[in-house]
Amino acid sequence: MRDAATRRPATSSALVVLAFAALGLLTLASPSTSYAGSGSGPLVPVAGTPNLPPLYGVSCPAATTCFAVGGSSLGSIVSTTNGRTWRTTVVPGSGTLIAIDCVGRTVCVAVGYATNTTASAVETTDAVHWRLMPLPSGTHPLQAVSCPVAGSCLAVGIDSLDHGGPASVVALQHGTWASRAPPGQGLQAVSCSTTADCLTAGADFRGGVWRSTDFGATWTSIVSLTALPNQANFNNASLCTRSRPCPDYDQFTGVVRLSGGRIVATGGNQCGGQGVTFCSGMLAYTDDNGAHWSWSSSGIKFPFVQRVVCPSTGRCFAVSDTFTSSTLLSSGDGVNWTVVQPSPTLLSAFDCSPSGRCAAVGSTGNRGVLLTSPVAAIASAVARSSGDPRVAPLASSLPTITAALRSPVHDLVNVAITLAALLFISFPAQLFNRTFDEHYDEIRAGWRRRLRLPPASAAPRRPSRIGDGIRFGAVVLGAGVLGCALNPKARMDTQTAVNFVATVLAITAGVTVAAGVALIYRRSQGFSRQATLHALPAGLVVALACVLISRLAEFRPGYLYGVIAMLAFALKLPRRPNGHVIALSHAAALVVGVTAWLVWIPVNHAASHTGASYGVILLDDFVAALFVSALVGGAIQLLPLSFLPGGELAAWHRGAWFATFGVVVFGLLAVMLNPNSRAAHAGNAPLATIILLLVIFGAGSVAFAGYWQERDRRTRRAADVTPPRTG
Repeated sequence: MRDAATRRPATSSALVVLAFAALGLLTLASPSTSYAGSGSGPLVPVAGTPNLPPLYGVSCPAATTCFAVGGSSLGSIVSTTNGRTWRTTVVPGSGTLIAIDCVGRTVCVAVGYATNTTASAVETTDAVHWRLMPLPSGTHPLQAVSCPVAGSCLAVGIDSLDHGGPASVVALQHGTWASRAPPGQGLQAVSCSTTADCLTAGADFRGGVWRSTDFGATWTSIVSLTALPNQANFNNASLCTRSRPCPDYDQFTGVVRLSGGRIVATGGNQCGGQGVTFCSGMLAYTDDNGAHWSWSSSGIKFPFVQRVVCPSTGRCFAVSDTFTSSTLLSSGDGVNWTVVQPSPTLLSAFDCSPSGRCAAVGSTGNRGVLLTSPVAAIASAVARSSGDPRVAPLASSLPTITAALRSPVHDLVNVAITLAALLFISFPAQLFNRTFDEHYDEIRAGWRRRLRLPPASAAPRRPSRIGDGIRFGAVVLGAGVLGCALNPKARMDTQTAVNFVATVLAITAGVTVAAGVALIYRRSQGFSRQATLHALPAGLVVALACVLISRLAEFRPGYLYGVIAMLAFALKLPRRPNGHVIALSHAAALVVGVTAWLVWIPVNHAASHTGASYGVILLDDFVAALFVSALVGGAIQLLPLSFLPGGELAAWHRGAWFATFGVVVFGLLAVMLNPNSRAAHAGNAPLATIILLLVIFGAGSVAFAGYWQERDRRTRRAADVTPPRTG
């Protein structure tokens, strides 16, 4: 908290801050990473599982519980019940497990095939022990299973793994599997919302979608590929090209019913042959149980669309793959799909728990791939990829705490960078401070002449509480407008108004925390508490520069610094008490910021759902802004420059500055500059950029000192004055 009695003229301070802010922005604002080909995203490999078998199915029934199945000749289940440690269980005789579905934390059924012509099924009721289940004689290899309630499952399969022969349908009830009459050939997908509403999908040129209301006993066809609407309306340059023609779809591989009743079927064109690397995808949907179907234009934009799931997270997910790579897709309505994350490996399945954790599985060569992510990180990635302006970039570009600090090795690297930065910053800051203090009057006079301001000896402006209050309010509101401008989707609409209110509230909260700490300290120590609101409209120029550079470089969540608004006290505190106030103020800001970060995780999850209320979105933007401002604002203010609080703190106690600034810099590194996950935000600055920032800071300080040394030498030479000998 600055004091009015000794605060240097704000104009010169703001201009120097502008120079350093511009240099920092030029290095921080690296071009954003495109999801289209980078492979970056919230899903990351699970540590400590290097020798996994190929994995084909996954189910995450609870916040910290996931089960993945696969294997080559020995069925394998890879599971976690605490969200941290994973174990692999081999079930002899189960062969290759393809799909799994769970009801609750402990009851699961997995299906697959023991040989190329015989099926297999296993179950657990305690999430630890698995047993083989007898199947009806003649059951073909099973490809999918759905369990709407515990103890009741429906599974479908194909003959000899060729997708074209006779199919199998088996139902589990009262502990026994029984055969059902298959509705078609080559069944590959099944989804039951209840035992009275099941869907299955088939493939291989005669595929279709069927519905059962008696748990598979009888089936009714609700679509066949030959009955779907004509694709002629998709034959245009934006969707089809010579190298990627509009397909004649011939395969269904996924089907699901959304909570609102819409049915979505997925699949694609079964192409192949020498040199073929892309088979077009397919997405079809109906809102009247199959009476009328429509194509989604999203389907043709992606390669073959495999299994689709709609977990209790408010969204649907599907895996789209080529012959060598995959892409995780997401949709809020089953019609409009966007990319969440590409993968250089083949993914087979994806699932999310209602809250807590998501997982994707697949294979590369003969090894399994297991990727996981918190639900909140998936929701943030979805918000970014869909470009939804309801959630501002500030709120959709943060990693969770577990994502930011998931790797001890990476955290140690950030600690080392932090220590190096502190040591490196100290010397150029001291050089800058000494030069700035020695030539302060000349610097101030020069800027006042350039800006045509009255001389410094002019009578000071008489304080006016009304005028100060108006100026303070104008600066805060202006900062709110600039905060909205960080969002490329900002419009004159309700969503942008919510973002504006959240930014204003966050700035006001930051001022309130700092003022509250100062007032409490002054009262406890018996110092005067006479103060007035103080704001510097010229500081908005700095903030505008931050916004412009962030937008031009597509740096997200963006950078907004220069909003100078505070409670200024009339009485300057002595060095020691002033150092106490600065340290306590920034410690309180960090506590409030980290608390806001913790609150943001569930709030952002709720705000990212389709149809989230504006109250939830407002809270999401507000807590995110609180956390980011504690890091970004703290990092700038605590630079050990004489006109910033960091300079005053370092002048009082070097160790206190080292500790306070070190915590802020580490947080800034871990969350925004060098996060564990490249999906932390859309414009991650690489390590080289951070080093470049430090070099520019040091070089700028040396150049600043060198300029004034050369100026002094020329002045002495012109006056023919020999400098006194030193040393």
